[in-house]
Amino acid sequence: MTGGLALAGVKSNWGAGYTGGAGRTAASNLNPNSFTSDGVKVGWTAGLGIEHMFASAPHWSLRAEALWVQLANDNVTNPGPSTFNGHIGPFHSQFQNEAVLGRVGLNYKF
Repeated sequence: MTGGLALAGVKSNWGAGYTGGAGRTAASNLNPNSFTSDGVKVGWTAGLGIEHMFASAPHWSLRAEALWVQLANDNVTNPGPSTFNGHIGPFHSQFQNEAVLGRVGLNYKF
């Protein structure tokens, strides 16, 4: 078993992003329905693992583990207006920053 502090760089995007169009600057080209968040997030991790040493080859072992990572959520606000649902004022969204990691390894012990 393992657990502890988790730190990760997270970049989250939602929406259509840039609308395109010749001669437009990047700022005027941004879709009004897009959200973005970028930064370092802090959270926690917990996991389980197992390691097996082979009786026929005592220097070799096989291991497997799974980690659950939960980082701080991002709450973002888009000033609007929305072009896909007619919403006039600002609207809000939340990015949930979480992951499950799996690892498998083959070890040689000296």
